[in-house]
Amino acid sequence: MARVMSKIKPCSLNKLPGGSRARVMHVLGEPAERGRLCALGLTPNTSVDVLDNAAGRQIVKVRGCSMVLDDRLSGCIICEQGE
Repeated sequence: MARVMSKIKPCSLNKLPGGSRARVMHVLGEPAERGRLCALGLTPNTSVDVLDNAAGRQIVKVRGCSMVLDDRLSGCIICEQGE
C-alpha cells in the first residue's frame, strides 16, 4: 500500500491570514526573543488562533489570551496551519 506523504508546509506566523488556526512547531530568534515568546505561551505544540493580520502586526489568541505581536516577532514563530 502506498504511503501518503503529508502536504503540510511550515510557515511563519506572520504569513497566516486572519481566521487561521495553527500549531507552533518552533520558535526562532535571539535567546531574549525566544524567552519572551515562550513566556507569552508560544511554545511548541501550542495552538494559535490568528484573529487579524494587517498593518505589520498580528492579533493572536494563545491559551485563552489575546495578544498583539509585531511582524518581526511573529516571523520567529514557525507553525503548521490547520489542526
